[in-house]
Amino acid sequence: MANLRKLNWFALSALHNAVRLHGDAIYLYQNQRYPSAFLLSVLSQEEIGKALMISNYIFSNSEGGIPSEYETEWLKLLYKHPHKQAVFLTGAFDLILKRNWGIQGSVFDGALETKKQNATYVSLQKRAKKIDIKGKVLQPNIKRATAEKQITLINDYLLNASAGQITKTFGLEIDDINRVLNRKLLKELKRDWKKRGAHIKKRLQMFKEFSKKYNIPLEI
Repeated sequence: MANLRKLNWFALSALHNAVRLHGDAIYLYQNQRYPSAFLLSVLSQEEIGKALMISNYIFSNSEGGIPSEYETEWLKLLYKHPHKQAVFLTGAFDLILKRNWGIQGSVFDGALETKKQNATYVSLQKRAKKIDIKGKVLQPNIKRATAEKQITLINDYLLNASAGQITKTFGLEIDDINRVLNRKLLKELKRDWKKRGAHIKKRLQMFKEFSKKYNIPLEI
């Protein structure tokens, strides 16, 4: 069985890295480096997905554990990018606006991973899944709106998780992770990225009303 103390540290490090990558994505977006901003935002999504996977594993372990014969296969999933992208969606599903499904709905057929790779590398065009040596040389190219939607989704998720943790209406199985989702992070998320999805606006209003009713200090 995996060392739970090490997994706690693994998940905590993944979330810290997700927050760092998100901040870097915002910086690059503000400097009009949209392909790189998109790339780092998807990587942030994957790190959040990784932290969620480990939290779910720890919960499963408390309920009897994952059979040892499946543990190795589970560990391999931590290194499969589309799987981590999809796990993130389980935690952010109700924050995803229909207009974002052009990006996030493509997780399940691998298109988001392809878009991430295309935002990173210069490559040759493919035809029928084969490299066309006579085809175009493709440059990393992501539109501003695409990068903006991706970054907004990550910011919305972290806003929701932080406000939820402060009001004790949201939490993961790892206490150290929950402590990262704090007032300082909430303040930074609000300050550094002003764009919001419609769903998170409603959710934050709900948190505000909840905190007022139960006298919980919460600046939103």
